[in-house]
Amino acid sequence: MKNLSITIFEKEIDKKLSNEVHKIHLSSLPNDVLPNFGSDFELRYLNLLLENNGYLIVAKKENTILGFIALKFGSLKIPSLLSFSSIVIFISKSFTKPTLIFKLIGQFNKKKVFPRSSAEVDYFAVVEEARGMGLGSLMLEEAEKICIKNNLHKVHTKTSNQRLIEYYKDKKIIKRKPIKLDITDHKLHLESIKEISNKIWDIFKI
Repeated sequence: MKNLSITIFEKEIDKKLSNEVHKIHLSSLPNDVLPNFGSDFELRYLNLLLENNGYLIVAKKENTILGFIALKFGSLKIPSLLSFSSIVIFISKSFTKPTLIFKLIGQFNKKKVFPRSSAEVDYFAVVEEARGMGLGSLMLEEAEKICIKNNLHKVHTKTSNQRLIEYYKDKKIIKRKPIKLDITDHKLHLESIKEISNKIWDIFKI
């Protein structure tokens, strides 16, 4: 792919870059919880990730961002990033995307275990018009190089997006022997919706 470049960010990023990443995140993965808290929340998340030794891998063609990977190396205290405005944004978006509430509660209820000697592809998105061109593979190869540099043995990811699950499985992206790719499907199953609904009711009942 001509005029394509991969840039790796290790230090604090500005709002302009974060806003571009946020737009791709929201358009590519509209039902992810994080981008539905708004662009300012995503900026705080990305800088928290970078402060905690994470990496932001960005793919560009000329000056246009086409995709990104957020690669983290440990658990992050995401609730500490919440503000009144981000909560209002999330609630307003939940009216048109009610599954966001279920996903949010599901995330709080899941055990947060970070495998030892591993990195996590926390978020991974490519704009629709650039899919199928090998861009995702290039970014994941950069993530692999970072893991090897940091003496890590695994890359893992959690997703409920079936398209991403199939992408990881079909492409078998992680190729070098020291690195193993673990995929966890964190999809909320229908049988858990009743339980989640009851918890929502417990939160709001007087």
